[in-house]
Amino acid sequence: GKVTVRDVETATASPFARSLVFAYTAGFLYQPDMPAAERRSQALVLDRNMLRELLGATALRGLLDPQALDEVEQMLQGLAPETKARHADALHDRLRLSGDVTDDELAARFEGQRVDYRAARDALVGAKRIVAIELAGESRWIAVEDAAAYRDGLGVALPPGLPAALLEPAAAPLEQLVMRHARSHAAFTTAALAARLGLRVEGLDALLDSLARRGRLFAGELDPRRSGREWCEPEVLRRVKKRTLARLREEIEPVEGEVVARFLLDWHGIGSARRGRARLDEVIDRLEGLPLSFAELERSILPARIADFAPEMLDVAGSEGRLVWVGAGAVGERDGRIALFRRERLAAPSAPEAGTWATAFDPLLPSSPPPPLAPLPARIHPLLAARGASFFSELVAACPGISAAEIERELWDLVWQGLVTNDTFAPLRARRTPKPKRLRRPGRHAPPSSTAGRWSLVTSLVTAGGSATERLHHRVLALLDRHAIVSRETLEGEGIEGGFGTIYPVLREMEEAGRVRRGHFWVGASSAQFALPGAVDRLRAFRARPASPQALLLASVDPAQPYGAGLSWPPLRAGRARRAIGTAVVLVDGAPVLFVERGGRSLFTFAGEDDDARRLAALRALASSARRLGVKRLSVEQVDGVPAREAPFAALFERAGFRTGYRGFEVERRER
Repeated sequence: GKVTVRDVETATASPFARSLVFAYTAGFLYQPDMPAAERRSQALVLDRNMLRELLGATALRGLLDPQALDEVEQMLQGLAPETKARHADALHDRLRLSGDVTDDELAARFEGQRVDYRAARDALVGAKRIVAIELAGESRWIAVEDAAAYRDGLGVALPPGLPAALLEPAAAPLEQLVMRHARSHAAFTTAALAARLGLRVEGLDALLDSLARRGRLFAGELDPRRSGREWCEPEVLRRVKKRTLARLREEIEPVEGEVVARFLLDWHGIGSARRGRARLDEVIDRLEGLPLSFAELERSILPARIADFAPEMLDVAGSEGRLVWVGAGAVGERDGRIALFRRERLAAPSAPEAGTWATAFDPLLPSSPPPPLAPLPARIHPLLAARGASFFSELVAACPGISAAEIERELWDLVWQGLVTNDTFAPLRARRTPKPKRLRRPGRHAPPSSTAGRWSLVTSLVTAGGSATERLHHRVLALLDRHAIVSRETLEGEGIEGGFGTIYPVLREMEEAGRVRRGHFWVGASSAQFALPGAVDRLRAFRARPASPQALLLASVDPAQPYGAGLSWPPLRAGRARRAIGTAVVLVDGAPVLFVERGGRSLFTFAGEDDDARRLAALRALASSARRLGVKRLSVEQVDGVPAREAPFAALFERAGFRTGYRGFEVERRER
């Protein structure tokens, strides 16, 4: 009737534990191997020295934890309880590792009573295994094996009677003593080393610099409690970093999905009251380089972030040369994905940001040759290369015998391949506008044209440069700026060949340099997560729900909407939630409450959500944001697969601002 627990330490894992380790390893062993047939990451040779220079690896003062520095030094010095000597032989070994120490310092490295220490010390003295010397004005103990190094390196007088075999001239004695000091201290200054060895600071600088050049010492800013340059042995620094990172990873417990959603809404400024050109520039910084549906971008994604957004804001930015768009694939006949870029970051390789996107956006790289072109695009492409930016009428005139319709069709093929762009957004908007069935009456405005503006090659705007390492570094910085916390799941909508495995080496190096933190920040993620340090603190601040429900309608493909990407969709009562163009989701306090199908005729509710107050807040957000669904009149006809008027919470629709219609509940589109 009793249970006995015994701790056993074995050289290998038990069969039971081994199966757990194997299962864990199997889950991550092939993490870098994504199913893409060809991956750019396989051709990438990551220059780690260059990456460390880009990350500024010498400034570690903001990363290293003071307690970690102290703990490592206690262990190196033999002052930690588990490293103290328990007998004379261990005391002798401690002197070989720590170097010269005073009697009190040696006693502090012995585990036991003072009388036991004296007995062990005296036994070593009697056996001539340790000797006393005068150094820096005080008496210290050293191991007899080090006597020649102290004599030749520091000019210390040795007591008589030592074995002659141990007094042979030492090779590079001062270097030996300096390196032993480095191996037994976490971080030290030149002044501290000089005081310990009884030397002048000026006499040590040249030696320390030489050791640093040879890679035997690391020079940098390390201890947060000090200032100025310090020194550390590389292996010791690795131990300090490892212990610091372990402490940092323990600072945060994984949060639930709705906390992540609340954080991302704030990170992207969803519902921001900020307006105008300055706000547009901020939003572009977050979205730069991300392929998004132009329809969703203009009707939902940008209006959710800019209080006074109007399509003309994009046109003005394009006509002023501040903004460039690049096609990234057609979506049906009327829409397509585009990526937005600031022009100065495409064509300013000498700027501080040094071609951030010219080197990071893969379709723009000269190393990525365009796919084979059909005969007509092969004619338009060199034509634009020779003429530069051209109006559509000029392209038609330069291609006699080919209809304008055919030229337009093939021109858009080049656009969606990412090879051709326009200086306005009017052509993209015109493709979304259905062509009139009747002829235009005299005096009325002509519909927008899908060939308006000037067409030019994307490569004419891009100044590509830099190494593969720089390109990958810039891309990772952009991903962190957009998502704040990056994992394998968050990259699903980014279109990065090779996926998470491509950027993982850079994130790992950034963690070593203190630029990001690795951990398990939210529940349910299947890969390592890397976060900006400030983002971790902001994420934790969103644990508490607001006092009253706060509802927002977002396009399901919005990068600020994490469900279906970084987070798994909760189950619906009917149907299946997905990140698809035209669909939307209503979040209440970060939790999904309503999923809206394309057109808004069908709504689905998420299982487990039965709070009428939250449902009412969700329906009000849906009614007030109907314009973001791209319909003139929102008519909800079905809820969870049944007629809307038979839904369990049908009474809430009228309270939310809907009116009863012929097929369900309706609300007019509300313009600003």
